[in-house]
Amino acid sequence: MDFERAIWELGTLIVMPRKVYRNVYFQKQTKNKWARDDPAFPILLCGLLVCSAISWSIVKNFPFIGVLGFCIKVLLRDFVLAALCASSVIWLLTNIFMTSSGMTESKIEWAYAFDLHCNGFFAIYIWLYVLQLFLLPLIIGPKWISLFLGNSLYLAAFLQYFYVVYLGLSVLPFLRRTNLFLLPLLPIVSTYILSLAGYNFGQHVLETYFG
Repeated sequence: MDFERAIWELGTLIVMPRKVYRNVYFQKQTKNKWARDDPAFPILLCGLLVCSAISWSIVKNFPFIGVLGFCIKVLLRDFVLAALCASSVIWLLTNIFMTSSGMTESKIEWAYAFDLHCNGFFAIYIWLYVLQLFLLPLIIGPKWISLFLGNSLYLAAFLQYFYVVYLGLSVLPFLRRTNLFLLPLLPIVSTYILSLAGYNFGQHVLETYFG
């Protein structure tokens, strides 16, 4: 497993996500598949999730058995279940609405949809599992700035998720209308603007998540 490459991809996804997808063509030419054939990236992502789960458990004063349970819960719910659902949705919608019937290869692999989700999920991880933890005292405050900060983190996380997945779809030569995947950004941004009137997503999500 090439963990060095996986670490490079994680770092590049933060600052230059488009650069990660330049290697997709090389993968297709050398191994005749668009998806990764190395599990190092999702394994590394799972390791990062466990680290963040432990950190959140310490902040929440969980007992030792509670820490173990929370780590398992995060891996199964936030990674495995979310990845299965999101990857299947990406795979299904792309093959229904974005494929070009005139090309020999016109379907994306489910494994490639899984790669796209993992790439986008890393953005969510940075914004909501790491930055939100460090900014927790500010986010749970009663002032409007807490509401603005918390909601902005969620906005940034989901904007980057959809953008990273869109970039991965746009590099495939047999797909068309890939900009359809950016349509959810309209209700996301609209909801964010409306929420600034008094709904703190950060507080409500954390209460539900740890409730």
